Amino acid sequence: GGGADTGASFSIGFFVMRVEENRKYKTHVVQEKAAGITFTNKRSVFGKFTLSSGRYIVVPSTFDPGQERPFLLRIFTESANHAKELKRDVPAKGCCGYLCCCCVRYPQALVTVHIDSAQGLQKQDIIGAGADPLCILKCERTKAQTHVKRNTLDPVFKSRFSFYVKNPASSELKFQVWNSNLLIDRFMGQVIVPLPRDGESERHTKHLMGRGRHSDEEQSGTVTFRVECSHNLRAT
Repeated sequence: GGGADTGASFSIGFFVMRVEENRKYKTHVVQEKAAGITFTNKRSVFGKFTLSSGRYIVVPSTFDPGQERPFLLRIFTESANHAKELKRDVPAKGCCGYLCCCCVRYPQALVTVHIDSAQGLQKQDIIGAGADPLCILKCERTKAQTHVKRNTLDPVFKSRFSFYVKNPASSELKFQVWNSNLLIDRFMGQVIVPLPRDGESERHTKHLMGRGRHSDEEQSGTVTFRVECSHNLRAT
């Protein structure tokens, strides 16, 4: 990136934040810093980094607050990055985007989920360590999933997700662990928990359970996660 070539020169730079895997809206707080460069008084700055798989936000900035300049941002990656500008702060009001629209109930809470890991999963594959686990999250009608962790029964996910929830008092959060396969993924177990109250954060390590008519049967393994709930949709 760089500043315009007219007027006073400013110290410029940028930093990279790792955010939730499914983030669609602007971030309102400083999140985990993944990379950055030293701010310098130049028209153009450059940085090269090695980042793990995930979703990131690039924040170009002047060193001092309150200084505005037009800028050009170029991003080069070894694989497709699907870069786009985050323009909205929060979900639009109603399906048509107007404040007066009453056709859809507006979200009442922001739920942030930190998936740490799973431990002691059942061996299902003959070849390798026994499984290629991934975790699928479901909250109301929204679904998200982690990356697949290859050849392990103790996957470390270290992933975050956010959900805008319409009925936080009655909604539940469902974690399903699956074994990724070429043709059909195999179910390994699930955990269902209610959402915390406004402003609360809860950390859990829960045993996986079955589903359907086997929902009361304990499965092999546990999953460790943390859930935060806030009625402030700009909390993160």
